[in-house]
Amino acid sequence: MEVVASGHVKYPGGKQSASRTVRNFECVLVCDRSGPRGRSGVAAADLLALRRLELLLAAAYDPDRVRAGFRTDGDVLTVPGGPAGEVKLRMPDLIRFAPEARDAAALPPAARAALAELLPRCALRGPGGGGPRAAGCRVQGRVQDRARGRGATGSAPP
Repeated sequence: MEVVASGHVKYPGGKQSASRTVRNFECVLVCDRSGPRGRSGVAAADLLALRRLELLLAAAYDPDRVRAGFRTDGDVLTVPGGPAGEVKLRMPDLIRFAPEARDAAALPPAARAALAELLPRCALRGPGGGGPRAAGCRVQGRVQDRARGRGATGSAPP
């Protein structure tokens, strides 16, 4: 048995749309009956769970929800699991994971399970966030204020 997978992004409103949130992952199971019988190295369910986690690691998150759901130290997110009891992943501004932190296959199984359970609650487009535009604007405003040297109130520093 072989799993053939393909992912793609739908562009509601065209390719220049501000939100490209519809991500699909298609998977076809190919059964070759001509060879000897055996077990596939990767089960289809494991492959799908890994792909879902890769999509979660590539998504954008609300920094306030990330701080509430995980232990953080600056731009480093601490996830339970792993040989040392925890895994540290870099997440600049607590909005998106750094490219080197997006390799789901490199994570220990316990850390994968914790991320798969906790990350959906932190998503920008999740429930209770005022909708995707409102959440995105809040985060973008905070990042821009930080870049300009302003505080949370928008006033100039003393």
